[in-house]
Amino acid sequence: MPSPVRETIDRHLAPLLEAGVERGSLVPEARLREDLGLSSLDAVSLIMALEQELNAEISDPELAELRSIDDVVGLIQRKLAV
Repeated sequence: MPSPVRETIDRHLAPLLEAGVERGSLVPEARLREDLGLSSLDAVSLIMALEQELNAEISDPELAELRSIDDVVGLIQRKLAV
């Protein structure tokens, strides 16, 4: 069963998926750009939505390091643990 953080991320990712990408593609190792087709603008939109909903601040350098769903989950979980 996915964590609440993962469920929140998946919920915000689903509407950003490129046409033809199935929701079943939202596996932990899925790469945001290469596998899911997210643009830079999509990634920023995702992070802004997560920051607002989860009350977590993500810096531009942290955003630049995010490559996969697992990266996003790990970063958000670390932010919420502080």
